[in-house]
Order: sequence, then structure tokens, then C-alpha cells
Amino acid sequence: MLFVALSCLQGRTQAEAFSALARLPVAGIQLTPGNLPSPGFRELVHAYDGALRYHHSFSWEHYRAQVYDAAGRTPKLPRAWSIHPPEAKHPVRFDVWLSGALEVDALCELMYPGYLLGQDAQLLDAMASGLRLAVDISHLHIQRVRGDLREATLNRLLDYPRIEEVHVSHNLGRADSHLPLREETPWLAWARERQRAGIPLVFESRMHDREDLFFSQLELLQ
Repeated sequence: MLFVALSCLQGRTQAEAFSALARLPVAGIQLTPGNLPSPGFRELVHAYDGALRYHHSFSWEHYRAQVYDAAGRTPKLPRAWSIHPPEAKHPVRFDVWLSGALEVDALCELMYPGYLLGQDAQLLDAMASGLRLAVDISHLHIQRVRGDLREATLNRLLDYPRIEEVHVSHNLGRADSHLPLREETPWLAWARERQRAGIPLVFESRMHDREDLFFSQLELLQ
């Protein structure tokens, strides 16, 4: 199933972005933080006849919600939610966070240096523990460009059976810039394969000033 993230139109209110995305030929929309809250947004979403997923610090009433408390406790969320691990500067140790994520069976997004789950050894520990993963191919690209992802770990990840969501956008390997996709976007073909296997695929490129490219971008994912 192909989803588009609300944050694709990050420069708009929640209602404006959702109404525009609801017209696209996709299976559903992932509700994400980063859009200005809108009165009546919950009612607008509930009238939508497509599928819904939810991501990290999304809030109905606020720009974003707090996910972790001072102890780094992982929230218990419905299956349609995926979350980021805490930033690496958070005082929680990786092993403590991982234990909590496993306890509530959280779907956790692979990150990049600066976050937990952003380094090779942590990714190996997460897979060895059976953590449910959301794989963002642009985050993988940053890890590899920075030298934080070994080929053996990458190959193991691409065959990992507990990948339950895939996020796609493009970047140059230096920052998570959410650029439009290109044919040469790393692991784009793998993402298409995962979608054909039934794993939800979420398009995350920022399109607020490139809306004319939406249909050609979605064609790249078919």
C-alpha cells in the first residue's frame, strides 16, 4: 500500500495539506507532525475513505507532541503508529530504550547519527532482539555516506523479516533533506519490492513548492 505523509506539504495547515493529499491516487495518508493545527481537522480526517497511518509526534491539537519523558520510556501505541528513537543526547541508554521498545512491541524507525538506532552496532542489536522496524531509505543513505553502516549489516537489514513500514525520499547523504525522488535514489527498487510484498510504503518528499511533480513522483513508486 502506498501512503503519502502529511509533511509532504509542511508549509500548510493540517486541513489544507490533508485536503490536497486526499485527491491523490494513493491508498492512504500518514499523519505526521510539522503542519499547523486546524480546527475541525479530526472530523475532516474521519470523513476520509482511504487508509490512515500515524507517525511519531503527530498531534491533533498541536504542531507536535512529546513522545518520550525524561526517562526515555517508549509509549504503547496502536499498530498503525511508527516512532523515532530518542536523540543520542537523551540521557536514556540505548539498551534501556531498546528493552522498553521491545516490551511494548513498538514500530521504530531506523535513524542516522545523532539518534539512537543511527549506528551499525545498534541496528545489529535491534535486529538480534527482533525489534519491529520502519526503514527510511534516506536515513540508510546518510548512515552509509558517513561510514556508520557496514555492508554486511546493510545486507542483513534488507532481508530482515520484521520490517513493517518503508519511508522514501531523496537526499545527498549529508542531511535528511526530504528531496524529491530520482530514479537513482539508493534502495528505491528495494522499496518498490517491499511495497509489492505488502509492506506499507510512505512517500515523504517535501512538495509544498513542487506540487506539480506529485504524479511523476508517485509513478516512480509503481
